[in-house]
Amino acid sequence: MIRKIILENYMSHARTEIELAPGLTVICGPNNCGKSAVVAALETLCFDLDGGWMVRHDEKLCRVTVETDDDHVIVWQRKRRSGNSGTSSYVIDGREVHRVTPADLQEALRLPKVEHQGKKFDVHLSKQKEPIFLIESEADSAAFFSAGSEASRLLEMQRRHKERFRDKRSQEKEVARDVERLSGQLQTLSPLDQLGPMTLAAEQAYEKLVERDKATALLHALTDELARRLEYRRECSMRSQRLAGLKAAPALGDDRALEQTVHRIEVARRVKRRLEAQVKAAERINSPPALPDVESLAKLIDDRQTRARQCILQQAKLAALAKLNESPSPKDTTYLIDIIKRLKNASHLAEQRSKMAEAYGKLTKAAEPADTRPVAELIVRLSQASKKTESARQRVNAAERALAALSEQLDHWVLAHPTCPVCLGPVDRARLLEGVHRHG
Repeated sequence: MIRKIILENYMSHARTEIELAPGLTVICGPNNCGKSAVVAALETLCFDLDGGWMVRHDEKLCRVTVETDDDHVIVWQRKRRSGNSGTSSYVIDGREVHRVTPADLQEALRLPKVEHQGKKFDVHLSKQKEPIFLIESEADSAAFFSAGSEASRLLEMQRRHKERFRDKRSQEKEVARDVERLSGQLQTLSPLDQLGPMTLAAEQAYEKLVERDKATALLHALTDELARRLEYRRECSMRSQRLAGLKAAPALGDDRALEQTVHRIEVARRVKRRLEAQVKAAERINSPPALPDVESLAKLIDDRQTRARQCILQQAKLAALAKLNESPSPKDTTYLIDIIKRLKNASHLAEQRSKMAEAYGKLTKAAEPADTRPVAELIVRLSQASKKTESARQRVNAAERALAALSEQLDHWVLAHPTCPVCLGPVDRARLLEGVHRHG
């Protein structure tokens, strides 16, 4: 059975490939499109027809190739030389045959003519406008069918054709029933066509709602931000009103004492961190072994340390006395005592202010009065009190700085004068501040 036909430069076909399906294959088309050329090409392949009419115009070579379902490939080709003259050749399954028709051509192609009583009948091919074999002559028909062998084949072919026809009619009826059933299902499901636009409209509405929710959330955020900024503006305005009446900050005093104090605090912090590290390191150490009775040794060490301190003190006294030529005249310390009293008063006043501020902080928010004029007057008085408090705080800070400076001066004076130049007694800073020290 032929599976594929390929025409190359054959009549009107430049190159045409025809895939044949199992069963019946019908080639249809308008006039002069090359349908008859396919039948002519098969006839040329089967019987090696002669003539240059089959070679396409302005071409030198035409070729007809047939592939069968039992994997045979038969190729017929003709080369044009001059005019209508030329040579043809075959290639059967890769084997070339020139100038003669191959003996095994019909074994591979299976399209031979049937010979009966010296006459050959072409039962496979029929040219256009010619009657089918055996129809043109009743005598030939009777003689052909009387042969028996070929007639039985034709009858078997007819029987198989009828069976196939019945099968196709049954399949057609089944397909018609399937089409009717599917048409009913499609009619039942026809309302589903409206779901598409409805779903699209719902999705669009949902997208609009989502965008509206986003815009609403953004509007809420902007509203909150605006309220927060308005509150911040109101606070800044109140601060500006409160600070408008303040005077310029006073000039700072000498802060060398403060720098020294900060330095000493920093040194103390470093010592504290070092001691804490030593304590943490010591925590990992096992407890020391028990020592024997060292009470006598401890007493001896204490006695030695006491004597050493006494020696150092005597040496300091001797060194201080060696620098003195004569007793200096005592200085008047009345102004120091007066400063100390003022500092105590300022400290007491600051403590009272701190207690008042703490009491104010515990007060709850007063209800909004109907008449705001008393509240406005109270705010004015509070502003004035705040200004006085700030002025008092500045005076307290100035007093604290003066106290620190005087304290440092006292420390320097005590260090410079470990003994009283008048009575030669020890000078104590605490006793000096309390006014206890008197000349002996």
